[in-house]
Amino acid sequence: MNVLTNGLAPLHMASQGDHVDAARILLYHRASVDEVTVDYLTALHVAAHCGHVRVAKLLLDRKADPNARALNGFTPLHIACKKNRIKVVELLLKHGASIEATTEVRQILYD
Repeated sequence: MNVLTNGLAPLHMASQGDHVDAARILLYHRASVDEVTVDYLTALHVAAHCGHVRVAKLLLDRKADPNARALNGFTPLHIACKKNRIKVVELLLKHGASIEATTEVRQILYD
């Protein structure tokens, strides 16, 4: 799947817009569930940021890495916590997201 000029692949854009059906079709056509932007953000990072639970669940069900690290070391769980996306936080934890992960500046979730 090609990344567009804005740095987002189609799956990232579907995650950003909460377009579950589009995301499902892209995944069916072999879009990489863990494809990253130049900042190493996955579609799951984007869904966590936006609070899109349905897309996040689809990605996790398709084996997206709940502990993928962005360039700054943030995982989807860091982002969901920072944005107060409680339902996404719960979903990530159910799928094995680590509460021990640290960011690039050694920041942990319970700091």
